[in-house]
Order: sequence, then C-alpha cells, then structure tokens
Amino acid sequence: MKKIIIIITFLFFTLISLNAQNTDKEFQDRYNLLVSKLGYDGVGIETLLDKWEQKSPDNVNMLAAKFSYYFTKSIEYKTEDKSESTYLGAKPILSLKDSLGRKHNFFSVEYFKADLFKRAMEYIAKAVQLYPNNLSLREAEIRAYMRYEKENVLISKTKIIQLIDYSYDKSIKNWDFLEGNSVWTFDELIQSFCYDYYKIASPSAYEAFKEVSEKMLQFNKKNSAFIDNIASYYFVYKKDFSKAKSLYNRALRYKKDDLVAIKNLILLSRKISSERLEKKNLKKLIEYSKDSLEINSALARYNFLKNK
Repeated sequence: MKKIIIIITFLFFTLISLNAQNTDKEFQDRYNLLVSKLGYDGVGIETLLDKWEQKSPDNVNMLAAKFSYYFTKSIEYKTEDKSESTYLGAKPILSLKDSLGRKHNFFSVEYFKADLFKRAMEYIAKAVQLYPNNLSLREAEIRAYMRYEKENVLISKTKIIQLIDYSYDKSIKNWDFLEGNSVWTFDELIQSFCYDYYKIASPSAYEAFKEVSEKMLQFNKKNSAFIDNIASYYFVYKKDFSKAKSLYNRALRYKKDDLVAIKNLILLSRKISSERLEKKNLKKLIEYSKDSLEINSALARYNFLKNK
C-alpha cells in the first residue's frame, strides 16, 4: 500500500509540474523518468504524451514515444502448444510429455490488438515521413511489422527493400539516430533483419532473406556477407549443395578470410562426403580463425583426415 501511495504521489507531482515547465527537453526528461519507473505504457504516460503532443505535434521524440506507448499497449501474450522445437526463432517456455509419450512444446506467442497497433503504426509512419533519414525510426517501424506478421512476412520485407532503395538513391552516408538507441552501420542493420528472417525459418521468411540480400548485392556485388546469405538460403532451405558451394566460394574470392563461408563449406563438405573440400577449408579456418579452441579443433580434424 505504501508503495502505491509513493507511485501516485510521484505521478501527481511529475504531471502537475508540466503546467509550469513544458519545454521539449523537460517533457523528454519526465518521459524518460516515467518509463524508467513504469515501462513504456505505465500509468500517467498517456497523459504526459498528450500534453507533449499538444505543444510539439511534430517532435521526433514525442512521435517515437507515442509509437512505443501504443505498440506496447497493443501486445498480448498467449501460451500455445506447437509441434515445432522452435517457433519464430524462439525456444519453448515449457516442454512436457503426455500420457502417450508425445512431446508438447509450449510457446509464448505475441498477438496484437488491432486498434492499438494501428495507432502505433500511424505515429511511427508520421515520424518516418517527417524524419526519413532517422535510422532508429526506420528500424522501429520494420521490427514492429516483423513481430506483427510472424512467419508470413510481406510488409516488413517491402519496407526493407524501400529503405535500401532510399539509402542508395539519396546516397546517404550519415544516418540520424534517436538518443540512446543502437547505432548501426546501414549494412549491419540490413544484415540484422536478414538474420531475423533466417531465425523465423518459414518459407516466406527464407524468401525474404534471399530477396533482401539480392537487393543489397545490386548496389555492391562484392559484399561477401550478403553473398553468404544467399548461399545459406540454398544450403539450408533449398538443399542445393552445388549452388551453395559455388556462392560460398564466390564470397571467398571477395573476402578470403570470410569465416562464415569457410565454416559453412566445412559443414557442406560433410553433407556431400567430400574430404578434399573439408581439408581445404579446415586449412583456411586454421589460418584465419582468431579462436584458439576452434583452431585446435580444426587442426585435429585436419590431421585425422590427412592420416586416414
């Protein structure tokens, strides 16, 4: 009870003081304080953001905060029994066997209240329109759609491809970021989206993984990271080992110490029972890896194959 009284008192004095002090910085400071205590959708935050919006309807931080508020409010979780060992890249929160010995994997699955999700996306869309060079806003919009779409990705993929086109059309070298947000290079951010698609591992997500990577290669055909992505699409999803091998080797022509390509070629060589290919890439791993345990393991395997 005492804790509740303290929180109510804290909120009262925080909100009442807005009548006297209402610069954008002061709104931001009060917002940050409330979020630190109560979360993005805590008691009193909507009132604070409404007042801030009345004063500065186009303020980038207010728009981002409004998005965070409605997006967080829109989420609801349900526990579902699924046959998969992973779902959307996540492990089950609980695994049990029934009386017949059948395994049940229970996952916490996100769902979204349509009206609140729509309001959230309206705010982030307005923010992106007003501040198109802010990469934090672009990332927030795309990740929100990723979470909403689950395994059937479409809007997020379209937004990523539009972002890539915008980046190269405008020749943007220095992106803006919201204060306190992760600072990515553009390539790092796009690769992180690709990785999320790879983890989702649905047919739609695998196709998006490939399409986004191909889009990046339109602007830089020597980018080994995105060549590796397409190689992995053929290796893991399509099981086309010949195509995958050719693409990993292409990546190595552009970046000889590409450890992703080297390690995947080792795995691929075992799939196709090619000791010659495995030894070739074990030697590269020994040469280019910085991990002593990895080097020793590769060396032991190489010596075993050599002395067979």
